[in-house]
Amino acid sequence: MNDYLGPKLSVLSHIIRRRIDQAAEEYGLSGPQSRILHYIAIESQKRDVFQRDVENVFHIRRSSVTSLVQQLEKNQLIERVSVKRDARLKKLVLSKKGQEVQNEIGKKITDFEESLLDLLKENKDSFIHQLNELIEALVEQEIKTDEEEHDD
Repeated sequence: MNDYLGPKLSVLSHIIRRRIDQAAEEYGLSGPQSRILHYIAIESQKRDVFQRDVENVFHIRRSSVTSLVQQLEKNQLIERVSVKRDARLKKLVLSKKGQEVQNEIGKKITDFEESLLDLLKENKDSFIHQLNELIEALVEQEIKTDEEEHDD
């Protein structure tokens, strides 16, 4: 077996995403819808969440987010609620049904993640530490590259 990291990470990412998407599909959601629902659930505990936030966080076009949000609203999983300071602004909030679905999907994802970590056995803490270091290093490189591109 070769030691090329890229293909292995790609396969791992694909398998994980497919398993998470399967959990969402049990509730009639696509993977992207589920990720948006999760984002709204977590982020709205701290602040108001708007469609533009979803666009920015997931790096997807406004038209795509509009379609995803409309489908979530149609399925009664989220609501668009006017903001007091500006009635034109509509924050995205989970409905009661949306909270229930998000909790159920979240449980399935947590169970899956725990099963992944159980596979690592005694190497779990070391793996998580190394993964965090790798992510931090790559994010720093990306920031430096972005800054250099903007300086030109």
